[in-house]
Formats: sequence, structure tokens, C-alpha cells
Amino acid sequence: PRAHPLPGAAEEGAKRKMEKTIKPGRAPRAVMVPLSKLEGHRALILAALAEGETLLPPLPPSGDLRATMDCLRKMGAGLIETAEGLRIRPICRTGESTAAPIRPDCGESGSTLRFLLPVTAAMGINAVFTGKGRLPQRPVGELLAAMEQNGVTAEGAVGNSGDRNADARGFPPARKGELAVCQRAAAGAAAAGG
Repeated sequence: PRAHPLPGAAEEGAKRKMEKTIKPGRAPRAVMVPLSKLEGHRALILAALAEGETLLPPLPPSGDLRATMDCLRKMGAGLIETAEGLRIRPICRTGESTAAPIRPDCGESGSTLRFLLPVTAAMGINAVFTGKGRLPQRPVGELLAAMEQNGVTAEGAVGNSGDRNADARGFPPARKGELAVCQRAAAGAAAAGG
């Protein structure tokens, strides 16, 4: 029994679209199970932080995963899409802060922003994160506070409720919807995001 039945013809149309027939048969020895979007974000980031090249299975089509891939490229990772999946060469950083900030565009992906804020800080990558749509309204205050407790400086306009002003430390002023992260974080800052 359904909790919220659909009326008449709409119910029948929805029923036809959702029905799948499964017939008994011989199962293959190996089955490729696609990653979920959340698993995809994590797999991409972990591969970009690994010591060697990683081959990931094909990822589901997703604007959010595409944003994470594009941001990782800006951070210095090599990502090549092949028929086998996605080959990822890790980010190669010396641990020294970059002089000029990179400008990763998170699109509308809150996961991309929340996962990569502490990663860029822990790696000493100065970054000005940008996005669009509702991304500037997403809550990141607690994450930024935890990062700042570990030596990260964050400044810029986050959201529509007002600016978050701090010492720009050589950055051009962040515009509405941008968030600048600079200085190398203490070793524990990467854990603040998860």
C-alpha cells in the first residue's frame, strides 16, 4: 500500500515508468557497480591525493562531479577520461603556499566546495572559490571556523546575508559569491571537513 496514491491516469503513467521486469538467468562473474555521486566526489579527491596514478570506474553523469573534476584540475591533478574509466594523476605540491590564488569554480556543487576548502588549505594552495546558483547561500561557517582555528585565513563574501571581511593578505577583494582561502593550515585542518 502506498502512503500517497496518485489519482487515476497519472497513477497509471507513473506506474508504467517505474516498473522493471527481472527475469531469472545466469549471472555474470563480475558486475561493475557504478559509484554514487557522493562516492564519486570522495573517490576523485582521494585519487588526486594518492601517491600514484589511479583508475576509477566510469562516474555517473553529474554536474557536481564535473565541478569537482574541474576544480581538481585547477589544483594540479591530471584527469583523463578513457573507455576504461577515469585516469587520475595526483596533485603534485611541495607544501609551500602558491603565490597567486587559483580560481576553482564549484558550479552549484556544495559538496565540491565543502570537500575542497580544507584540501586546498592543507596543501598550501591559495584559492578563490566561486560558484553560481544557490551555492553562495550554502552554509560553510562552521567549516571555515574550524579551518581558521587551524591557521587558515578565509575572507570574502559568502552568501547573501552580508560580507565576511578579513585581511586580504594580498588577494584582490572577493566579490559576492566568492570565498578566498589562503595560508597553509596546520596538519589537522584537513580533518575539519569530514
